[in-house]
Amino acid sequence: MGKIAASHLERKACVYVRQSSMVQAQHHRESTQRQYNLRERAITLGLRAGQVEVINEDQGQSALRARPQPPRHPAWENESGPTETR
Repeated sequence: MGKIAASHLERKACVYVRQSSMVQAQHHRESTQRQYNLRERAITLGLRAGQVEVINEDQGQSALRARPQPPRHPAWENESGPTETR
């Protein structure tokens, strides 16, 4: 299975679609669509659809209202937060 272990497939995955202004969301749809496609990629890699959550509540909001970091998610309550993989 490569770099994805069975233990990875037991966890929930969250796809955070980064904040975009209304203009960016309207004129750069390819970038936004690629981010949403990460959900389908996770499913292709073996996660069940119910395990993959998309977080996108700040789409189309001004950068002045944007959070300085991605939102805290309940799945991370007992962890140090989202982890970066390479």
